[in-house]
This record gives sequence, structure tokens and C-alpha cells, in this order.
Amino acid sequence: NAYIFICHSLVSVSSGDTRPLKMKQLNQSVNEWLALLPKQLNAIKRSQENIKDPLFRFFEREINTGIALLRTVLGDLNDVIQICEGHKKQTNYHRQILKDLAKGLIPRNWRRYTVPKDLIVQPWLLDFSERIKQIAAISKQFQEHGVEALKNYVVWLGGLFTPEAYITGKLLH
Repeated sequence: NAYIFICHSLVSVSSGDTRPLKMKQLNQSVNEWLALLPKQLNAIKRSQENIKDPLFRFFEREINTGIALLRTVLGDLNDVIQICEGHKKQTNYHRQILKDLAKGLIPRNWRRYTVPKDLIVQPWLLDFSERIKQIAAISKQFQEHGVEALKNYVVWLGGLFTPEAYITGKLLH
């Protein structure tokens, strides 16, 4: 096997894959991260009756926040795969995401809720995955049993994007 250095990374020429090793490793990590996340979340349906419930309004905002952040994270991770595989050109936005992910940092656009300052991307994605699972379960519970199900649903308070709003909604209810 003949080897050459490209971008300070070792690359195998005999395999036909000339991507830098860092790109291959990032591609593999991103695929593993994508496996942790659902492809979509279902929003809960608003009606004239359930909009009067403060707990419903909280869960609607929480779920919509999760949907928006999941859409951003999935879009960015899919773009990274396309870039790593050479199917998409990088923009400055993508370069920053690639740089952050390669260093293990959480991209700025993903930081929409409070996390420890020194948290790196791998544990953040595991945590985010658990938050999304909770939101999906809440959404499913609402779809199956209506607004009454939200009143008795046991939540992981630390897994909410805005736990203080949940407490307020619960008190107002």
C-alpha cells in the first residue's frame, strides 16, 4: 500500500478513497450520532379548548423548540456527511461546523438551552437524544389521550429546554 499525507492526515491510495483521515473519522462519528436521533417529531395540535390550559401551552412551546433544534441538528449533520463524502461544497457556515465537530465542540447554532460550559459534542448529543425521546413520548401521549394526559405525565425536569416554564405552567394549572 502506498500512503501519502494530505492536510496533515494519513490517507490510503490503494483503496481509492482519497479523503483525509479526519474526514473519514468525522463521517463515521456523524453517522453514529445520526443513529441516536429520530428523523422527525410530531407537533401537538392546538384547539380553542386546549390553548386555555397553561400546561398545554408549555408543552406546545417545548415540543416546537425540540422540533426546530432537531431540524437544525439533523440538517447540519446530514450536510457534514455530504461534505465528507465530497457530494456538497462547504460554505463558511459548514466550515465552522466541521471545525467545531472535529474539535469536539458543540456548534454555536445548536446551543439553544443551558448546558455546562465545558460540555463537548458527544455527551451533548446523548443528552439531546434523551430530551428528544422525552418530547416524542409527551407528543405521543397527547396524540393518544388528549390534553388530560399532559396533566399527569411525569417529566424529567432536567431534560426540558425550559424547566422553569414547566413549573410555572404546573402552578397555574
